Amino acid sequence: MGVQVFIATHNYVLLKEFDLQMTRKDKVKFHSLFRDKETNEIQIAETDNYLNIIPNVIDETYANLIDREIARSMGGLGK
Repeated sequence: MGVQVFIATHNYVLLKEFDLQMTRKDKVKFHSLFRDKETNEIQIAETDNYLNIIPNVIDETYANLIDREIARSMGGLGK
């Protein structure tokens, strides 16, 4: 169709929704901007698959949020 759409987000739910809705025919690229620890320069990682985004700070942050919610809900069980 000759149309390109660019979406920039920090929203895990939106990213995951794109991942779940994608078909094999879709041409989607996921990008991760991050600061290189050694050079302190901004770097970019690109992938066609959401699960292959490395580093994926959005996913890590969401996982941490879920872990904290589970820990709170369990009231310290398992410690």
